[in-house]
Amino acid sequence: MDCRQNEEQKTRFRTERFQLINGKWYFSIRESFEPVGPFETKEEAKFEAEMAVRKMEEGDNPFGVQTRYSK
Repeated sequence: MDCRQNEEQKTRFRTERFQLINGKWYFSIRESFEPVGPFETKEEAKFEAEMAVRKMEEGDNPFGVQTRYSK
């Protein structure tokens, strides 16, 4: 894996972004330790995850945490 200049190489692990917990769907993001939800369907969770990313890219902070997009 290519590393950025002056950055050591690390092993990175992928996790599933969407989880079904007690019959409800949740999604995870790097910026929050807690899963976001619940949602009735996985499609609804995917839609809301996409909206959250867009909001963060625009400088909004839907989770009240410092993100790489925060201004």
